[in-house]
Amino acid sequence: MKILICTLLMLLMSVSAFAGNHVWYDKTAGINTMKKIVVLPIEGEISYNGAYGDFTNELSKRIKEINFTTVPGANTSANSVMAGNTPFKALLQEFPNEAARAKAVEEATAADGYLVCRVREDRVQKDWSPEITCNLEIEEYTEETGGPYGNIRYDEYYYTTSHVVPGQYVYLHLVNLDYTLYNLEGEEILLVQNNAQEYGMSQRDLYKHLFKEFAKELKAANKEKGM
Repeated sequence: MKILICTLLMLLMSVSAFAGNHVWYDKTAGINTMKKIVVLPIEGEISYNGAYGDFTNELSKRIKEINFTTVPGANTSANSVMAGNTPFKALLQEFPNEAARAKAVEEATAADGYLVCRVREDRVQKDWSPEITCNLEIEEYTEETGGPYGNIRYDEYYYTTSHVVPGQYVYLHLVNLDYTLYNLEGEEILLVQNNAQEYGMSQRDLYKHLFKEFAKELKAANKEKGM
């Protein structure tokens, strides 16, 4: 049986990807002592349904030390919340300042703080990827299987050939999020900016990746002993 294996030595297209986090938190704020945090609905326009659920699931999965309380009926963002007559309804109104919202959170949930994720950018950019010539490394060999000596490979050799990938349109997903954790005075005690640019990844997968990165940052802050 003759086998031909091709290995692409050069990327078929030049894929530009970028991800970055900017993190600040107050080491004296007692984040490491927090046991219950209310996750408010995501603010801003989001390109897929279920982002709020993905966000809260990622937090609960990766940070076992904190009970993340969610808003009933929240699916994607604050624009699609059906909190009914539950105590959470009071948290979705407009507040004059964060201190007023913090007081409402404390009264409704008895939590130690609350978390808000805001979407600053969510868009898809259509780019043209020009024609590109790639080198392919070819491996050929003959393999005998099922014989008395097992599998035997012989007549093995390698060579390189070129391959042209035609020009094509590609789609760049850009997402920029920031997260703020507030204490019960309405003070910012943790800020994270999280952004990514990626080709070939669905919006949901990109969001889930960013949610995972934020969960790691919050977990690190929660483990910080403070000053």
